[in-house]
Amino acid sequence: MQSDRDDVPPFTLCSDVDGMRYVIVDPADADMSGWAVELMDANVRWPDPNALTSLSSFEQDTWFSSGEGDWNGLGYGTPKTAWCAIAAHGDRISAWIGPDGTRYEP
Repeated sequence: MQSDRDDVPPFTLCSDVDGMRYVIVDPADADMSGWAVELMDANVRWPDPNALTSLSSFEQDTWFSSGEGDWNGLGYGTPKTAWCAIAAHGDRISAWIGPDGTRYEP
């Protein structure tokens, strides 16, 4: 997926074998050290300043690349290290938070 913003890297939303969903960023596209995503329930009206949000920080872990920008956590493809942050099913990304705390809203 690609954001409309130039300051947010391309990303993939995918699940692991346990069904947990993640935001995956290829380390070739960006260094996500210190970055996080702010998540909001997808059923909440946009924008709702009273809606509860959560933060999920990026960390590196092994994921599987099955082609150009195609990532999965199911074991299909070549194992590679990628940046990942938990984004549960039913959550949407309401903002990307940079290492200095700057918000980048989609």
